[in-house]
Amino acid sequence: MDSHNRSSVLVCVTGQHDCDRLIKVGEKIASSKDMQLHVLCVHPPVEDLSLMSSEIEYLYKTSKDLGGDMTIIFNDDAPQTAVDFAEKINAKQLVTGMPDGRLNSFILVFHETAPHIPIAMVSKENITYNMQPSTIYA
Repeated sequence: MDSHNRSSVLVCVTGQHDCDRLIKVGEKIASSKDMQLHVLCVHPPVEDLSLMSSEIEYLYKTSKDLGGDMTIIFNDDAPQTAVDFAEKINAKQLVTGMPDGRLNSFILVFHETAPHIPIAMVSKENITYNMQPSTIYA
């Protein structure tokens, strides 16, 4: 199968060490379904990258160790950036942390924009909750 068209699992992380749990869940899903593993960090533009370098380096290494790749995109619109990236890599599954409760949270906006992509949300306690694709598209 052409790796460019191969289905993928997209793991969206923030620049925090404990996002490694998301990458590990993404890797399990990717291996069980013979998909590629992609990790994405969308971060607002910053002037001093050194403030986030150790966390990003750790997540990059975790991604590589588990057979995935990691991309960092600096943009203020994280949900739309993630949807665009998901389309580019043929993502068939999103893995992310838990929603923050806001009406315009990353997960809700991503789901509204790409309702066909299932979302696995991993809690700090490593419990995975699933949001299935919408059957009705608005």
